[in-house]
Order: sequence, then structure tokens, then C-alpha cells
Amino acid sequence: MDFSLRRINGENIQYTEAETDSNIQLVFTPGGFNSGLWENQLRYFSKKYRTIAFQPTESYRDFDGERKCLKAVLEQDSIQNAVLVSNPVGNSVISSLSEHESVQTTIMTGFGSHNLPPKTVYRTFWAMAKRNPKVLRKSLFSRYTDYRVLKEFVRELDVPDYSDIESFMNKDMVETDKLSLIINAEEDRFSEIEEARKLNARLSMINRAGTFSFYEKPQDYNKALNDFLDIVEEKIRKEEITKSAEENRSLIEFGENEKNAVEVKKK
Repeated sequence: MDFSLRRINGENIQYTEAETDSNIQLVFTPGGFNSGLWENQLRYFSKKYRTIAFQPTESYRDFDGERKCLKAVLEQDSIQNAVLVSNPVGNSVISSLSEHESVQTTIMTGFGSHNLPPKTVYRTFWAMAKRNPKVLRKSLFSRYTDYRVLKEFVRELDVPDYSDIESFMNKDMVETDKLSLIINAEEDRFSEIEEARKLNARLSMINRAGTFSFYEKPQDYNKALNDFLDIVEEKIRKEEITKSAEENRSLIEFGENEKNAVEVKKK
């Protein structure tokens, strides 16, 4: 999917959208990284859902910049049942907007504070990973992951500035009663699975995957997401039936009141 620069509700945003007709709008957030890492999900889900991905411009890739962009996307008139999906770093962004009137549900990848190492360690790590992708097996990916996947990941990755990623860390999560999902990976060394179990959220587990499970095991991740979206769609369908019944009841009551008023006048 190709990104193009758009002006949306006052924000300049790199934006792409598959305008498939659907009850929900599936919004993939960058979480400080480049949204191209969601390519597999964008291709897969765009066949069934209106699918959106965005990227703040280069100067606004921190927490505040991404949150402003996501809020602008949500406040488009055509967004009514948004499903927000994020990588582990960006969970705090979608959580902060989980109570927005246009949001139907949130889907987090992993759960936890994800404290950063010192800046020098961060820079050294990514420099090493670019030269030798195998180091990712000891940190962000499963020890079983094929080398070709690691190599492709570092090729596609636009390593974020340290200060930008740091801005996402240690944000308080917003408690919500809305339907939500956490997709956790067996070898995500940073996810706090026991803390995730305490939340009012459904939990799905992916085996032999690490922090970037959506990239590492896309088929498993997509299945977990797809199964949950079926539940979300059923919830929306029931809400629409209830709303329609209430509207019909109101019309009937209005008609009866009008009829009674006419009869009273005749008397």
C-alpha cells in the first residue's frame, strides 16, 4: 500500500487506506516505527475491511505527534467503529484514545512498560542488528525465527530516534470497559503477561514468536486478530438491531400519541 501526504483535520499525515465497504474501520498505528512493518496485515485485512495506516511526518514521530495524528484520523466523519491496532511501543497511544466516541475496540500487541536501555546501548544494538540480524533472536524475536525474516525486518525497519521512542515509555494505560484484545507472544521478553491477565481484556497467545510477533508470525497474528474481529462485528450487529428496534418503538409511540391527540381534538 502506498502512503501519500494528506491534510486531515489540521494535521499533515502520511496516509494510506483501502476503501473496502465494512462496518468497522481497522486502523494500524505505527507506534514510533514505520507503518510499512504492518504490510502483511494491511494486504490481508484490506480484502475484507476498510483498512487504514498512517505515519506522522518526520518531525512528529514521538508520542504526542502520533496521538495527534491518530485523533485527527478518528475525527473524520466517515470513522464510526474504529478498531485500533498497535505494536508494543504504541500500546500507550491507542490506550489514551480508547474512550474516543469513534473507537469500538483496541488491540494491543503484548503488554508492559518496555523500559528503554541507555541511549548508547540502544544505538549500538540497532547498529549491530543492521550488520548481523541474528542478534535479534536473543532479544526481539524467537530463537526459532528464520534468518530470512530477520534480514527482511532490518532491511525494512526505519530505526526511530531514541528520544521519539523514549516518549512512549511508562505511560499510564487508560482503563476501559470496552471490548479489547491483547495478542501476546510466547517469547516476548518484555511483555508482562501476568499484568495483562489482570486487565478487562481478552488474551490470545502466539507460540514461537517475540516482541514483533505481527511481523514474525503474520499468519498466526492475523488469525488471532481475525477471530476477534468476528466477535466485534457480531457485537456491532447486535447493537444496530437494538438501535433499530428502539427507533421503531419510538416511531410507533409517536404515531400513537399523534393519533390520540387527533381523537381528543375531535371530542
